[in-house]
Amino acid sequence: MMTTNQDKTIYEIGCSQEFVPVVSFFHEVLDYNKDTGVFTWKERHRDLFENKHQWCSWNSRCAGKVAGSQLKKKNKTYLIFSVKGKRFYAHRVAWLMTHGKWPELEIDHINGDSTDNSISNLREVNRKQNCRNMKLYKTNKSGYAGVSWHERENKWRARVMFNGKEFFCGLYDDVKEAALVVNQKRKELGFHENHGLTLKGEA
Repeated sequence: MMTTNQDKTIYEIGCSQEFVPVVSFFHEVLDYNKDTGVFTWKERHRDLFENKHQWCSWNSRCAGKVAGSQLKKKNKTYLIFSVKGKRFYAHRVAWLMTHGKWPELEIDHINGDSTDNSISNLREVNRKQNCRNMKLYKTNKSGYAGVSWHERENKWRARVMFNGKEFFCGLYDDVKEAALVVNQKRKELGFHENHGLTLKGEA
């Protein structure tokens, strides 16, 4: 039977050193609500612990509680689980538990909210596609991604970065006109329609 070291925090999944987490294990220890994206710890079996005290203690503290801890990475916040010191992102675990296999590519949060792990908000994409669906940075001063103030010309500058190349889209008196030009260029380049939007609650 599997044995474990005592859990260090309620966010860690106990497993033996030789154990490699697979879909059946996550289903055994976690409930995943596909509609809300929330993970909840299930009550664990006795054979996951070294002794009865650890077993009873963990279940009394954690069973039925919301699972995961937050990790801030650059300008985003992700939900994570730790398995024997190895970090697993909740959005990738959600994909595994839904589709029965780990995603081969990156997982994009469609609405830009990296804490929303509902399955309808997740899609498997390559790196370039993921970069074409990013929220508006908080440091943006124009209110529109790709639009910035050009001091020397006293106009709004419109530009799009794509595959390491800058596409200059012109200078404009009206910030909204500059934003429309940028959006049109992004459509031509295959950006997601949500790219550059402000997250709900951040406006």
